[in-house]
Amino acid sequence: LSGTTSHAAYIGSLTLPASSSRSAFVACLQDNLQTATPRWVQEVPGNLLGSVSSLALLPGSVYVGGTLVASSTINGNQTTHIDGYVARLDDAGTTPQWNWVRRIATFAQEKVHALLSDGSSLYVAATSDAPVIQFGSTQFQNPGAGGLNTEDAFVSRLTERGDFVEAYHIGGPQDQTVTSLVVSGNQLYAGGTFINSAEFGSQTLASAPSYGAAFLATVAVQPLATSAATTPITMAVPVSPAVVGHVGPQGPGAEAP
Repeated sequence: LSGTTSHAAYIGSLTLPASSSRSAFVACLQDNLQTATPRWVQEVPGNLLGSVSSLALLPGSVYVGGTLVASSTINGNQTTHIDGYVARLDDAGTTPQWNWVRRIATFAQEKVHALLSDGSSLYVAATSDAPVIQFGSTQFQNPGAGGLNTEDAFVSRLTERGDFVEAYHIGGPQDQTVTSLVVSGNQLYAGGTFINSAEFGSQTLASAPSYGAAFLATVAVQPLATSAATTPITMAVPVSPAVVGHVGPQGPGAEAP
C-alpha cells in the first residue's frame, strides 16, 4: 500500500518518522488470510508534495510511480515544477532497497498516472504540458502547450532494469490522459479520457465541443529479448483508437470512429 503523511505514521508496529514536509511512503503487508502483518514501510525520497499514484508488482520487487515537486534555476531565477517519476523498490525481507529511479521531467509539469508490469516490461502512463518531451531518442511535440488544460498523454515502455525501450503519444489541443493499462497477448490496451479531440497517430477522435470523452486504444507490442538492448528502440507502430464513449451530453459536431 502507499500514501502520504505530514506527521509520523504508524502501520502496526512500524513507524515512519515525522518529516518537515509531506512525505510519500510505500508499505508491505503480509497476507495471513484473516489478518495482515506489516513487514516494512519505506519513505519515498523527494521534496514537498511528493506522492505515489500507482504501484505495480514484479516478483520480489514493486514499481512505484508518482509525482514530486522539484526546483530548478533558469537564467538565475528559481522555478518550481512538478515532475513524474518511476522507481523500482526491491523487497529484501524487512529492509527494502531502492534499485533505480527514472524521472520524467521538463521545466513544465509531468505526472505519472498508471503503471503496468508485464514480464520483463514496465509500462508507464504519464502526462506532460511541455511543448517538447523526449523519451530516449524519441521526441514528441505538443503544439498547444502553455495554455489551460493542454496536457498530452504518453505511454512509455521500460525494461525491469529501467532501460527505455519505446514510447507512444496521444496528443490534441487540450487534455488527454491514460488512466488504465492492460496487456493481453501482444496487445497493449490503454484507457483514458480527453477533452475536445485526441490524436492517435493519423487517427483523430472528437467529443462534443468543450466536453470530455473516454477512449480505449490498442497497440501491438513485441516481447523483449531476455537480454534487453542497450540502444533505445523508437516507436514503430502507432496507437489505434478502438472505442470512444462520451462523458456528458453529446452535442452538434460530436464524432466517433
